[in-house]
Amino acid sequence: MEASALGMNAMPLANQGALFPANNINTNQQTSVDSMNIMSSVSNNQKGSKGHQFLSGAGIDSQSLFRRARDLQSKASKSPRNIKNLYSLGNAAANTSTNKPLNPNLHQSLAQTRADIIENIIMKQRIKTQEIVQEKIHARLQENFEQTLASLGHVVQSRTVPSSSKPSTSSFMDDDALVSQFPNVDIDWNSQVLLLHLNYMTTLYNNNSNNQISLESLLPLSQQLQHTQYQNAIAFFQTLAKYPSTIRGRCVASLEFLSEQYSIYIMNQVKNSLSTNDVSISNRGGMLGFIDSFVSMELGSNSTGQKEEIVWRLAYHALRCGDLECVKKIFLDASKEIQVDQKLLQFLEEATSGNSSGIDALLNVRNDVAVGVKELFSSAQMRMRGSVPGDNTTVYELAVLGLLTFTPFQQGTVEKTSEDYVFMALWNGVKTDKECEENVIALTDNIKHYGPSHFEDDLEQSSAQSGWVYATLLFLCQQIKSGLGYLAGKSSDGLCVAVHMGLALQENGIAISDFTKETKSTAAISSNYLAMLITAFARSMQTASPETSLDYLIHIPGAAQTGIVSKSGKPLSKTALNQISRLILDTKAFSVIGGSVAQDGSRLATGALDKFFGGTQVSEIIGVVAEQSMREGKIADAAELLSLAGRYSDLLSVLNRQLSSMLVNDNEKERFFWKSAAEQFMQTYLTNGQTHVLKVLEKERNLSLGNTFQMLLNLMSFFDRCKDKKWKSAWELVDTLGILPTSDGDISSKVDSFNNLSTSIQHVFHHIILQSMQALYEQHIELKSSLGMIHQEPNSGVGAIEQRLLEVRNRARLLATFSGLIPLHCGVDFKAEIGRMEAYMV
Repeated sequence: MEASALGMNAMPLANQGALFPANNINTNQQTSVDSMNIMSSVSNNQKGSKGHQFLSGAGIDSQSLFRRARDLQSKASKSPRNIKNLYSLGNAAANTSTNKPLNPNLHQSLAQTRADIIENIIMKQRIKTQEIVQEKIHARLQENFEQTLASLGHVVQSRTVPSSSKPSTSSFMDDDALVSQFPNVDIDWNSQVLLLHLNYMTTLYNNNSNNQISLESLLPLSQQLQHTQYQNAIAFFQTLAKYPSTIRGRCVASLEFLSEQYSIYIMNQVKNSLSTNDVSISNRGGMLGFIDSFVSMELGSNSTGQKEEIVWRLAYHALRCGDLECVKKIFLDASKEIQVDQKLLQFLEEATSGNSSGIDALLNVRNDVAVGVKELFSSAQMRMRGSVPGDNTTVYELAVLGLLTFTPFQQGTVEKTSEDYVFMALWNGVKTDKECEENVIALTDNIKHYGPSHFEDDLEQSSAQSGWVYATLLFLCQQIKSGLGYLAGKSSDGLCVAVHMGLALQENGIAISDFTKETKSTAAISSNYLAMLITAFARSMQTASPETSLDYLIHIPGAAQTGIVSKSGKPLSKTALNQISRLILDTKAFSVIGGSVAQDGSRLATGALDKFFGGTQVSEIIGVVAEQSMREGKIADAAELLSLAGRYSDLLSVLNRQLSSMLVNDNEKERFFWKSAAEQFMQTYLTNGQTHVLKVLEKERNLSLGNTFQMLLNLMSFFDRCKDKKWKSAWELVDTLGILPTSDGDISSKVDSFNNLSTSIQHVFHHIILQSMQALYEQHIELKSSLGMIHQEPNSGVGAIEQRLLEVRNRARLLATFSGLIPLHCGVDFKAEIGRMEAYMV
């Protein structure tokens, strides 16, 4: 088993044939075959109830479909035996029959041909039927999938269900479907990967005013974890950041990375062999010395064999390491012992004499010089056709000449690992953007077709090391979004690393997207997917540690901004604000995230938000959360959040509306809660001198809200006394509020006063009048009863009682008159009840 430069599971091509087919896989053909197999299965069981139930569940008239197929077969069996008609049905039918031996009997031959054509017609009908079935099923799955995604919140942007017909042995779902798995990830709080990254974030906020995660800052973490593949991924993206974000620029970056990794791999292999005395060090210096020793390790006892094979092997490995100077030296040294064509030496001399290096140096070689090497490639190709098995000299010669001239050659000859295959596939199409695009798409299709199970041994494991082989291959094919998504879906550690790498890529200007024919890399795609990853990671931690979740949510990118800027100068996106709002409301960690309120009503900056934002910005954020809580009907939460935000005018408006609605509320528990909360607020912030709350109200010119608030509290007490049948005490309280007329001359001023009352009081004013009239009515009854008893006793104060009765009747008359002059939210029953009680007292 060959070791791998990237730590991948190396797969010798001899054991599995070509790692990938030399030509592109015809996925359409595969799908058609699968469709025929599926349809055959359905057809063989068409009389069974399960098949019909399955199709009917997808909204398909299965009886009609199968009846059409039987009718077609019946009509075909009754058709005349006309040769022209039979063959006019299509070449496909004719080709079907030509693969079978001809029958000497003409009649039997025509019958056989007719049977073959009928079979072909039925097969086409089956395929067409299966396509209809797939469309119906896919539509049903799409509907169900959208309902599932709707439960994830607004961050999920895509609404496309993964294709159910994609030929793959992979358990990896498409990116958008993968997001639906994120909320179910259980965080392992004992994981070294998680703890190191969380500690890193804490250190970052304490030491770095920019609060930005970069690839460079993640590298020490990967080294501390001794996570080689994590380090390799960081190294790849660091290389990617150095090149233009074009399709060709990224291809060149991938090739440079693979070359550097291959160089490290060779050096490590040689050093390990030196420690075990399996190989002696070459007397050649530099990288050439390592390559020389590596080839000796490859050949073993045959290392003293043909010198030409050794030279071409050395040259291949040097090219694989991206070292043209090394290749040049190899052939110059070899020319002293074997014949080296001058065309090749001239080519290498010109490639290494300019200012460019690597691929660009090869592309800058003059065409007349490059033609000579292409001729050498053609000669080697002809020799290859007539060579005997085991002729490695020609194999490596062809590989070297093909790489130098970017001429495709038969793959599977020198590649031993997945990286070798990717290197060759990218190298052959790196000359132009168009070639790069075609090669990357073809390579991606092949890798996704085979799926993770083809490349990884630990597919079922969910450790910190799992998932990296397949993810790295996706990265190399410019499928960054798919690669991070695959890691995130493997384990909680994978999700943690994917989030941090995504943040680092954003900081380094690398888009988190997949390159495809249909979708080009855009900032919107990158931001949306990073938002999904961060949200999923934050949600998995929010119950245990809301403040830790906040550390990540503030980094959610988005095109729409809120105008809120952090202490480091970074704007807060609307998506981030929405998710922060969701975090606060779901966890109710108001004090943990938003801080606490001091005795004078000012906010103490002790919350997690204060780590990132100034006091004004924190209040603005909490205010937004309060508004969302109001929209969701969580009034008590909204009131607490408004207090934290210092929005006391809004808080009093909320309290006034709630107290107004509680005046005649039958829910004693809810009424008691709001009354107690209001009394506590009144006692703490409105009656203890010039508090912060009063300063805010005065500054905003909303002291009238405080007056309304105090009146509503008094009205709550008034209704409580009425409920307890303390009628005299209730009347005395409402009379002191100054909202009811005391004389005929006072009516007009009280009408004006009513019009200036808060709407929260105006809406319930009919209840106030009714209960006030009830209080007078009950007092009148009690006085009348007392008067009857007093008449039986001489000198018992009859005059005082009669005077009081007169006052009660007069106030009742004034109250009835007043109620008719103001707009009240009541019906005819109210007026009838007022009239009845007034009439009784007259």
